[in-house]
Amino acid sequence: MRNKEQKKKITDRYETATVHKDVVNPGFIDYLLNQFHNSQNKVEKNTGPVVMNYSPDRNGYEEWFEPVQKFVDNLIGENIVWGSNIFRVETPHIVHNDDYHEKIYDIFKTVVIPLEIKQPTNFVVFDQYYLDGPIKCFKGYPNIPETYYNKSLTDYSDIINITDEPFNVEIHKEYLNHIPYEALHGLTVEEIVRWQPGDVITFDMGKLHSGTNFIEHGIDYKIGYSIFTAK
Repeated sequence: MRNKEQKKKITDRYETATVHKDVVNPGFIDYLLNQFHNSQNKVEKNTGPVVMNYSPDRNGYEEWFEPVQKFVDNLIGENIVWGSNIFRVETPHIVHNDDYHEKIYDIFKTVVIPLEIKQPTNFVVFDQYYLDGPIKCFKGYPNIPETYYNKSLTDYSDIINITDEPFNVEIHKEYLNHIPYEALHGLTVEEIVRWQPGDVITFDMGKLHSGTNFIEHGIDYKIGYSIFTAK
């Protein structure tokens, strides 16, 4: 677990989530989709997503990743990419953070590159954060779903900035109705941003975030690329 000084170093860099408009050209999207579709190492998680994981930390450096590293460097400045995954999901993600089990990193930004979707959807970043490992938030769930990597959290008392206020009813109804309302208790929204190919979303790792309910808009699936960085 991180000590107070390590956590402060991380949170001193915190800023509002950012959408970088029109920074990804179609050729780069095709390049990444080809990596995904042609990969022999895709994993079908027990939670639903199909992912191609690539971690320079575990796998060593691979040549195909070089243009990705250059792209990330140009976008967020000096960083270390410690992990990434290209994912295909048919159900929206729920509330979770991004962190690493195996090492304690000075975590920095998550970089999300939308790659393929029928029409744009949305993405929610919350004000709250958790810096003691990867979690998914299941407060109030009648049954706790199985998780692939993250710890299941039903007690939110260790989440930083948690409140004791009910979640915004209108935001739940419009964006997050795939999540039980009680599971959002105490959370507040930092940003709701557009998730669409051509753009990139960056936000502070450790901050809770979630997909929105794209299914109710007739979207069958989405493919995106999440890149996890450190300082």
